Amino acid sequence: MKNIKPESFVPDRWFCMSLKRFGSKLCLEIGGKIIEVQQLFDSIKSQVPQCFRGGIVFSTTIFKNNIQLFDSLVSKQFSQRQIYWALKSAPIQMFAEVAAKQNIGIEVASHEELTMALNAGVPGSSICHSAAAKYDWDIDAIVKNDCVSISDNLVELALINDKSKALGCKKTKIALRINPAIASQTSSLISTGTATCKFGIPDISNDLMQKIKTFSHLDIMAVHMHIGSQIADPDNYCQALKNLIRAYRLLLKHGFVIHAIDVGGGFPYSYRISDDGQNVDDHGHHANLLRYEYDEYLVRIHKTMVDELGPDLPTIAFEPGRLLTAGSAVTLGYVLHTKEYPNNLRWALVSISVNDLWVKEITPEIYFNPLMVRECSQETLPTAIGGTLCYSGDIITPPDTTIAMPIDMQRDDVVVFEHTGAYTLLGAGTFHNMPRLPVFVLNDDLELVREVLPQV
Repeated sequence: MKNIKPESFVPDRWFCMSLKRFGSKLCLEIGGKIIEVQQLFDSIKSQVPQCFRGGIVFSTTIFKNNIQLFDSLVSKQFSQRQIYWALKSAPIQMFAEVAAKQNIGIEVASHEELTMALNAGVPGSSICHSAAAKYDWDIDAIVKNDCVSISDNLVELALINDKSKALGCKKTKIALRINPAIASQTSSLISTGTATCKFGIPDISNDLMQKIKTFSHLDIMAVHMHIGSQIADPDNYCQALKNLIRAYRLLLKHGFVIHAIDVGGGFPYSYRISDDGQNVDDHGHHANLLRYEYDEYLVRIHKTMVDELGPDLPTIAFEPGRLLTAGSAVTLGYVLHTKEYPNNLRWALVSISVNDLWVKEITPEIYFNPLMVRECSQETLPTAIGGTLCYSGDIITPPDTTIAMPIDMQRDDVVVFEHTGAYTLLGAGTFHNMPRLPVFVLNDDLELVREVLPQV
């Protein structure tokens, strides 16, 4: 196994909370304010008097700052832009309310997510619905609330057209999702732009254009793609964008008025930045993934569009999810036991499992940086960290990797895992019939608010 050190404080790191020690105390620094992690843990525990396993803590300040940072980066290249936050990345009502106040759109993929966005005050016209297939109630809500439907099949387009006509509504806005047939360099379960995947129109033909033109109650106003998550190489985006622009040109040729090109999400979040000289490339795009600065990433996308379309560009839309939310949360748990093996391996089982951090189940390579809250020994042991589930995949450390954790870690020691904000809640369930991990939000005043989660 490869043994790596826990990541220490990285100054000026973008898109995430800052953890640092002041003397012996580990603290979160949020918006210039300081909160002790042990104090935060104790506050959470006081609100969960029975069967306490820990909790996930999100920050509205970090999320808001991330929105503003991303918009500032995009604005350097694109004057006409639209940002839709992918709500599924952190389905929290308080975050939806932050997005509404920041005047960005929200991308949803279910009726329940749409309801969250509307309840937060996001106008329907700023909501795009991207479900790969839509129920009748989805279509009804899209039409009634003037949302944009991201659609990729004639069956769905016909149903939306008929519903819009039956309700006497104005034309329903449609973004046609194109399959760009690109094999991006990311994990297969989060790759969504390959030629054989279930997403997108596989072939934009003249015959298809003629059929779409018969839908009198649809406004085909955008072309859309989404090639996956954690796309570390901008070349993947640029090649896919060229294919998307071919569809854009064909739509213009057939008389459609296309106002926007939506490149989807997938901007990479750095779960680990190698600051200790260690080679962490074994974890690929899930670890030290930033081969390009974010500015350069967007420069490459802008150049591709200008090369293909000239300087007078339509509105470009982005749907960031993970980039805005991964660093907006930490997860707090505690050690249950440790045991040493004769081959210089130690296991530490903790109160947090992959069932709580669902994204680990589909991308086990992701690195959630573990830090001991109390000041421990400088002497370390190679340690694999797992949870309590009767499931061999319940491992929080990346595959074939140990982390140099303090030799004196023991039962009830509090552990904080960084970068746990994105796609952890999405599929979290009740393995062994245990309740889901409680979720809390630190508001801008660092007041701790418990989030009410949907029942599962």
